[in-house]
Amino acid sequence: MENKIGVGNLFSLFGQSITYGINRTNEALIKSFSLKRYVYLGWLFFLASLGQMGIPNFNSGSNNFGRSSQSSAFFKESFDFIKDNVALVIVISIIIFIIFISFMLLLKYIGARYRMVWLRTLLKAPFFESYDKSSIHLGNSLFVFELVVQSIIIAILLISSIPLIIYLIALFPDISEILDSPGEEIIPVIILLLFVIFFVVIPVSIIFSMINTLTNDFVIPVMDSKGMRCYETWKLLYPFFKANFWSLFLYIISIGFCMGILNGLLSVLSFFIILPVGLFLAGFAILGWIIAGGWNPALLILYIPLGLFLAVSVWFIILLFMLPAGALRRYISYDMITKMKPDLFDLNDSLLLPEDKDFS
Repeated sequence: MENKIGVGNLFSLFGQSITYGINRTNEALIKSFSLKRYVYLGWLFFLASLGQMGIPNFNSGSNNFGRSSQSSAFFKESFDFIKDNVALVIVISIIIFIIFISFMLLLKYIGARYRMVWLRTLLKAPFFESYDKSSIHLGNSLFVFELVVQSIIIAILLISSIPLIIYLIALFPDISEILDSPGEEIIPVIILLLFVIFFVVIPVSIIFSMINTLTNDFVIPVMDSKGMRCYETWKLLYPFFKANFWSLFLYIISIGFCMGILNGLLSVLSFFIILPVGLFLAGFAILGWIIAGGWNPALLILYIPLGLFLAVSVWFIILLFMLPAGALRRYISYDMITKMKPDLFDLNDSLLLPEDKDFS
């Protein structure tokens, strides 16, 4: 029988973990600052962030749904082209889809492997001790688990959209007619769309977000401590998650709120540093354009190094501000799970301070 953690006790632990996280982040990144170690940890943080589980957040853009004659004609011409070149459109779409999915799977695979290494490196060991056969094995299991979960979520969203698609096909056999249809014919579609959003998309997104947070904050540390695969660790922790559902739900909201504010502030600070760098480099680009009297292929000799320098500068500045936030999040969640489930950890080994290990 799992012990329940009361709300008061949860926030007490959360406060202690925040203090712990700040102290550990200070020890690891600030107190004994080393540019080499900072960049090295930042690179691991970048790799660990690749392909994180997430539901695409589509931006609908303008609400003016192409009522103008120009946009209507454009869409009709597009539909006519598709009708006349169905085979070509299908082949191109399949190729683009395969390339996109392959690229996303590669990012997810790299991110899953390096999240284990990122945690181990922060806690207790240099990279070359962290990236071993066990980290590869556990990272692979994390990749498979997240792939299965995300596939289920996408399948649910696709299945829930089938009634909407069927209704649209029945109402508009020629899809281009949507652009010229009166507003009252669209109302049932909007109602059905809102139903799907509020009763399918939002609940599924909340559940998905909880699985994602619990996996990254609690499951991965236990995987590292016990050497268990992701599914096995979820099976081990599920009774604890179930017994403390509402407390953990409050934790997810609290950590998300706190880190959201911190990341927002750090983003603003990084912007005020990136902007002058960008303007400075833009000045060189404009000066080169003026001297050359307009576009000249020789300007590529100037623009390519400037572009690369800008990209590296932006990455390094963002890294400078975002790395502490990423480390703080991992330290807080790690301390929380070790306090809530101390029987799953060898604390004498896992909580060595950063200065007790050589990160070089």
